[in-house]
Amino acid sequence: MKFLICVASYNEKENISKLIPLLDAQFKKFPKHAFTVLVIDGNSPDGTGAEVLRLAKTYKFLKLLPEKEKAGLGAAYMFGFATAMEEYSPDYIFEMDADMQHDPKDLGKFIKAIEGGADYVIGSRFVKDGSIPKKWGLYRKSLSIGGSYFAKICLWIFAVNDFTSGYKATRVKGYLDKVDLNTIRS
Repeated sequence: MKFLICVASYNEKENISKLIPLLDAQFKKFPKHAFTVLVIDGNSPDGTGAEVLRLAKTYKFLKLLPEKEKAGLGAAYMFGFATAMEEYSPDYIFEMDADMQHDPKDLGKFIKAIEGGADYVIGSRFVKDGSIPKKWGLYRKSLSIGGSYFAKICLWIFAVNDFTSGYKATRVKGYLDKVDLNTIRS
């Protein structure tokens, strides 16, 4: 299968330098799959884009998708998803934060779920072995927990534990390819 990981970034030069080798180590555990990492950079003044280009010389799976200006996290992901489907034709698109909040070691759990037939996988903070980052303050923790609980009640979907997680994978065929990403405003 072909997997593409969208990583939205803004001023993440140091974290990108750590994240890419960790992803490479995980990819090597799944040699029958092809991986691409697409970093959508919001014109970072810290040189994140230049760092991605430098790393791409070593890590051939790494690609840079520069935004003309920072448009926000949701817009960056929509731009990345549209570009991924148009230019790379992956079977699944992952969403992952550049700030090291999402553990690359968990990719194996995602891939096993996908190999088992999952169309959509969410990396939840609210399950066994999940965790909320220690550096988060009370307000952010409350917002995350409260937001997920509120979504469960409003949508009446109780099988999903973490509606606010940014670590997820979605099948393209029959799912993402059915969505007009140009109509989504985030």
